Amino acid sequence: MRKTVILLLSFAVCIGFVTAGSVYGQKAKPKNIPVGMFVKVKGNVGVKRIIAEKFMTAEQNMPIYNGDVIKTLKESEAEIVFDNGTGIKIEQKTTFTVEKADKDVKSNKNSIRLKCGFILTDVKKISKLIIVTPTAVAAVRGTLFTVSASTEGKSEIAVFKGTVAVTSPGQPESEAVNVTENKKSGTIGAGVKPSSPEQLDEVLNTYKDNIALKFEAAIDNYREKIDELIKQREAWMDNYMENYNKKIDKIQKRQDDLFEKYK
Repeated sequence: MRKTVILLLSFAVCIGFVTAGSVYGQKAKPKNIPVGMFVKVKGNVGVKRIIAEKFMTAEQNMPIYNGDVIKTLKESEAEIVFDNGTGIKIEQKTTFTVEKADKDVKSNKNSIRLKCGFILTDVKKISKLIIVTPTAVAAVRGTLFTVSASTEGKSEIAVFKGTVAVTSPGQPESEAVNVTENKKSGTIGAGVKPSSPEQLDEVLNTYKDNIALKFEAAIDNYREKIDELIKQREAWMDNYMENYNKKIDKIQKRQDDLFEKYK
């Protein structure tokens, strides 16, 4: 019985409703503040909260919090939108951490750490985002671009619109390589300066025409109805809390019945 309660409370912690100090019988209450949400989920997509040990299955309208680790498996993908208007398309076999997403659209304190995989990102013109991979750092503002990172230590940044300043970790910003529209740059190995920008190859040009530009249009649409999306997220959270509290009530009743039986 106690194990069941602990599992329920742990799951609620993952959602961001209760703290680890919650006690048996305590109802779930909102605690953490969401910074974004999943707007599309396809296949096997997981999210792990900052104090959780395991991944849980991502769902459309599920909230995203600072510190979340998001992971897609083979033939899986997802799209997320942050409250500040930044949109990210997560391709298959990708893992990254939302280190910081500020609700203020003018904030310079937004960062993502890409462990491996491939993401497409659309950043508002007035917002700044930093994406860190094991071998590269990309600083952007108002840009449509991709970042990829391999387990072999290779990173690549491809820019479809705007400009991305690329450095290797620890390299000063003054030495950044500026990658402009329809060009790419990459690094191989830690501490290696990014390569000089070169034109996009056929694969990336095809990706731009067939996927990136359509994603950009979708994100523009999401930005226009961000308040509506936040309401959908709140409804998802309310529904989860209601179901969670029903389970707590059911366990409480069974516990009370046992007390009555053996007292």
